[in-house]
Amino acid sequence: MLIFHGMLRNHNFGDVLLAKICLSWVREVYTLPIKAVFVTPELRERLGLAPATLFDVLRANAAVLSGGGYFQFAENGLNPLKRLYKNAGPILLAQMARRPTALIGVGVGPIPDGSGLDWITRAGIRQLFGAARLICVRDLGSLDASLSLLSGADPIQTADMVFALRPEDLPKSAVDYADSVVSPIYANKNVENILGMQISSLREESAGYEQLYDILERRIGLTHGNHFLLLEDHVYMGSGQQRFQAYMKQKLGPDRATVVPYPGPFQMAALLSRMDAVLTDKLHVGLVAAAMGTEPFSLAKHPKNISAYEEIGIPSNCALISKATAADVEVIVESFLRKNQRFEVSSRIRAAALKNKKLLQEFLLTI
Repeated sequence: MLIFHGMLRNHNFGDVLLAKICLSWVREVYTLPIKAVFVTPELRERLGLAPATLFDVLRANAAVLSGGGYFQFAENGLNPLKRLYKNAGPILLAQMARRPTALIGVGVGPIPDGSGLDWITRAGIRQLFGAARLICVRDLGSLDASLSLLSGADPIQTADMVFALRPEDLPKSAVDYADSVVSPIYANKNVENILGMQISSLREESAGYEQLYDILERRIGLTHGNHFLLLEDHVYMGSGQQRFQAYMKQKLGPDRATVVPYPGPFQMAALLSRMDAVLTDKLHVGLVAAAMGTEPFSLAKHPKNISAYEEIGIPSNCALISKATAADVEVIVESFLRKNQRFEVSSRIRAAALKNKKLLQEFLLTI
């Protein structure tokens, strides 16, 4: 029996897609039951996982933590500590029972550097990484953060697992879904480009978002031939993403914008592959777009995005929205609105993403 763990509390695009990719690799070499704790019944069914108890964790053959930004904290104090033990608790429990553990494609840093609760958070990360048999971190920033914190552990730099996915790997049902969305739009001869926008907050949240809304409204009115797909990366009624969708649909009108409810991970990936550019404040909307050949632009909530965009060679396409000036936002929005060429993830990044698969399968064959 294998314990599989990840950020699977709700149907979030990036987390569920990463889990599907990782589980496909596991199932190529591992035939025993795969179980998960703290996963909703709906997601367990979608992922083909059986429910696990904490007793199962203690007696499992091994435990795997699937990729995500588990160890990238934008604040200090209690919240990072709670996140650490919520996201990595079952893996730590497996380590207490001396079960082999693997961390695959995880993000690390910033790490809280204060005293008190921050010290406990750092101690938990040290324990987790120090006892893991395999540690794959997804970018150079994560490797540097790991090495600055750890002694005795041996993290391996790979790449985010989504870069192992190519458009031709998507199921036909997902490709057909994307066609059903895009084809009617291109039937309008005035449409030259289809641009995606996924923003998770309204202008009132911060000065950065106020700048973004002001610039979007002004610049979009000056461009022609663009149709906008207004995206969301999870389903949550009344979310900031849905309010952004409604706001922009009202501003743009039905001829220039289409609201797209979250369709599922492979369907979302297929839709991203059909766009000319994507503007987002979420990490995996941008990274999956890049993996699908669509250039991403990000006004990010979290500094982890900065490291990720540096890793794929487009650091100028990403700025932290809390620190971006109006000029920074203007440059990113202007570049997004005028982009219509395909994006190519380097062969180095593709190979590094597939290294996760090789190392994970070698780990599973030893347990």
